[in-house]
Amino acid sequence: MGRNRWLKEQAHGWMERGIISGEQFQEITAGYPSRPPLSSSRIIFILAAFLIGLGIILFFAANWQVLPKIFKLGLIYTVIALAYYSGYRLYFEKGLTGAGFSLILLGNLSFGAGIWLTGQMFHMLSFNADGFLYWFIATALMAYLMKSALLMSLAIVLLGIYGVASASIYDSHFLFHVWLAAAVFPFLYLYRSVLLVVLSLAGLAIVSLTTFFHIETEIGPWFINTPLLGLALVALGQSTRRLIPEYTPALQGFGMALGFLGAAFLAFFPEHRWSNTSLHLAVQSGLLIVAAMPVFFKKVPVASIAVLTVFLPVYALRPFPDIPLDIVSAFVLGLFGIALIFAGNSLRAAHLINQGCIYFMLTVFLSYAHYAWGFMSKSFFFLGAGVILFLVAALLEHQRRQLVDKIKGGPEE
Repeated sequence: MGRNRWLKEQAHGWMERGIISGEQFQEITAGYPSRPPLSSSRIIFILAAFLIGLGIILFFAANWQVLPKIFKLGLIYTVIALAYYSGYRLYFEKGLTGAGFSLILLGNLSFGAGIWLTGQMFHMLSFNADGFLYWFIATALMAYLMKSALLMSLAIVLLGIYGVASASIYDSHFLFHVWLAAAVFPFLYLYRSVLLVVLSLAGLAIVSLTTFFHIETEIGPWFINTPLLGLALVALGQSTRRLIPEYTPALQGFGMALGFLGAAFLAFFPEHRWSNTSLHLAVQSGLLIVAAMPVFFKKVPVASIAVLTVFLPVYALRPFPDIPLDIVSAFVLGLFGIALIFAGNSLRAAHLINQGCIYFMLTVFLSYAHYAWGFMSKSFFFLGAGVILFLVAALLEHQRRQLVDKIKGGPEE
């Protein structure tokens, strides 16, 4: 059941019990319109469009060399024009949304196939991934026109492919971030969809990690860049907690995962060093201040600052050789898991409690593996690891259930 539909049912119950009036019920539900469910016929239409589009691509691929160029161009653009025109008529004028949407989707798939087939014909796309970018632009425009989350999902996937290919093969990645901010983010603000946010963040994380691995920059190694990206997402989640509260868990969840990844690499692979940390320290300190400002101005609860624990810049201790940087980093990771558990209890947020348990168990396992692997028999190592994880999991699960029961006000199912 969707969030808006659930809210309508709850508000209807409040109205029946006399908690709110009929006018208040109308005002509440008007601000949270229910999206129509995805019918089976529409799913079949969409599947048919994908299959027809795949058939067109395979037909062209099998017979492309023997067809004259003028016929190829005419065939490509005729299919695109017919699909878009027919889909527009059916969707906007006839009210046949299922069939119309499938034809528009078919036109978009044909447009993407046409880009690559035309580029292959005239040798235009051999040295870049711009074909995916052009395809993304066309798909994003159609998503805005039809207010379609499905088309924007396809657009995000295409943009992600463009970003990964550009960063890993062609050493270019800037336009990915530009188009993500210019086309995708406004759609996420106008048409609220947590699924699209998750998909966008996944694309951003994958492209950024690919960039950090494959492109040498003056900023430094990827295991410091990764927490910076994560901290930026957490700061954005803190700042938008009141504006778009449904996006905050996704933003902070991805941000904390990236922060944990970078901090864990720093903790358990301390042999990796870098020459300059001053720029990182300045950027990270600034982002920490931005992320903490909503707490200082009492815009968000104080407990929400727990999500920032994993971003403490322990690498600033590098100039002090007597301080074991790996042990301090491992301690911060463990503190982060515990802080999330208590923050979840204070904020009555079960997802923070669950994430805290997961991060704490990962820290225990990684610490055990890092410090015990070299001097223990491998059989005793795995036996000990299993026993420790079992005990930690049992303890955390007991505490988690108590906290979740306290939050929900009743026994957990």
